[in-house]
Amino acid sequence: MRKDTNILEEIEYVSKMIRKEIAFSVKEGAGSSRIFQSLQKEIPKIYFRPNNIIDAGRYSVEKIENALEQLGYEFRKDAEGKLHYFNKETSVSLYLNPSNKKISLTP
Repeated sequence: MRKDTNILEEIEYVSKMIRKEIAFSVKEGAGSSRIFQSLQKEIPKIYFRPNNIIDAGRYSVEKIENALEQLGYEFRKDAEGKLHYFNKETSVSLYLNPSNKKISLTP
């Protein structure tokens, strides 16, 4: 009987981990789409790619940076080849890869 209890506890533990991960993914995806929609007002020819990547390849880096500034994002630093922008009002960080002009929420 003790062995069955351990298995049930492990199943419950794994189940909780999966639910937390799904909730986090949904929340991150919703945040990405809100950022995409607000950015699309400034630079309309952008695309929402898989893995919550915003493709702004049709625009110059300068145009993308101006759009981010209009939305309240400030340049912070170069982070591993990506440009880190932070919005104090929303506490959101964005990372612009200047070589392919893609924006992500992860460095």
